[in-house]
Amino acid sequence: MKKLAAFLTLAMIFAMSAGAFAADPSATFTLTPSATQLTLGETVTVTYKAKFANAGGKIAGLQNIVKYDTSVFEFVSASKGTDLPSAAEPETGTAGEVGFGLTSLTGDAVSDNKDYVIGSMTLKVKSGAAFGTATLTQTETMFMLPDFEERTPSAQALSLTIAKAPTGTITITTTPAEGKWSIDGGSTWKDSGSSVSELALGRYKVTFKELAGYTKPEDISVELAKTAPTFTKSVTYTGKPGFIAVTFTPESIAETAQWSVDRETWYNGGTAQEIPSGAYTIQFKEIEGYETPAQQEITVEKDQTAAITAEYIEKPAITPAKAEFYKKSPEDLAFTLKGITAVTAVKIADEDLIDGEDYEYADGTLTVKQTVFAEKENGEYQLTVTTDKGDLTAAVKIADEKSSGSSGGCNAGFGALAMLFAAPLFYRKKK
Repeated sequence: MKKLAAFLTLAMIFAMSAGAFAADPSATFTLTPSATQLTLGETVTVTYKAKFANAGGKIAGLQNIVKYDTSVFEFVSASKGTDLPSAAEPETGTAGEVGFGLTSLTGDAVSDNKDYVIGSMTLKVKSGAAFGTATLTQTETMFMLPDFEERTPSAQALSLTIAKAPTGTITITTTPAEGKWSIDGGSTWKDSGSSVSELALGRYKVTFKELAGYTKPEDISVELAKTAPTFTKSVTYTGKPGFIAVTFTPESIAETAQWSVDRETWYNGGTAQEIPSGAYTIQFKEIEGYETPAQQEITVEKDQTAAITAEYIEKPAITPAKAEFYKKSPEDLAFTLKGITAVTAVKIADEDLIDGEDYEYADGTLTVKQTVFAEKENGEYQLTVTTDKGDLTAAVKIADEKSSGSSGGCNAGFGALAMLFAAPLFYRKKK
């Protein structure tokens, strides 16, 4: 502190030549840190400020010493303040101390109750420092005019906390679970679903281990920060390709039917489709008039073809659902039956019909003889066909002749075998 003392001595001589002044000035001093909580290796800048009252022309000089613990901090730098021209260059020659000062305030314009920066210093927390509280202390000596009386304000202190640096955590889950990951380039491999904790904040690269039959995921760049100290992600190993081949039955719907593993992309049957190896649920597209096959679970192996068959079953149906019979132009009525293999009974309203006499069924076509309808009173009747898949019903309207607003013939469009009778009809009573 010899250089600072020399400046102050010169200041005193200059102040004496300026004449004597009344006393009673005051000053308060503060140390303001750039941060109050520090971690190992972190730096902190401490600013030394003074606030004066009734000081103009009454303070000949100022000397301040800030002390720090050399087991906690190492000195980095110090600089004088620029608020007052009389600020002196800091003294740093003694370990654990930094001296600040003013050579004289007699030539400075000083306002009351205003903070003036006298100087600042930067310290670095040593890597081996103990965690806890570190205290910086300061002492000030003011030299008063006119007789250079020394005044020592109360010692100021600044407490800083030395704490562990904030840490982060990385958690990675892989599919399949046999996948492994690393943050050190593969020196250490972690299991799927595991975490690495107590990581220093910063950037990391997550890499993945090769897995037979799969293409490993792309590397992931992770940034752990105070605002986002935790990173969690699920990744998928892509299976090396195999194939899926689906055969649809019956052949009549083979060109219409399709399959999918995600209900977004649909594939036609018959051709093997390349797809990453792995487990899949095969789903099938709906086709009107058919029951959709149940979904199937399959596993696709690398370079292998998983072949399956899916059967669409035609839903039982009768067409036309409504038919008309005209007594003045009688015809047999023909109905097409789908999704069934056998007809076991037929009746009109509550009257049972006789197979071979009242109706015939062959190759999906049910033919009901005109004699069944000709003897009925006009009106609507329900035709019930009992099959191996349950009952099918159709409505039959009986009238003398086709009305002017009716479209088509008596049974137009139904493929009926027309029989036109010129002779009078013979009726028989049903049992």
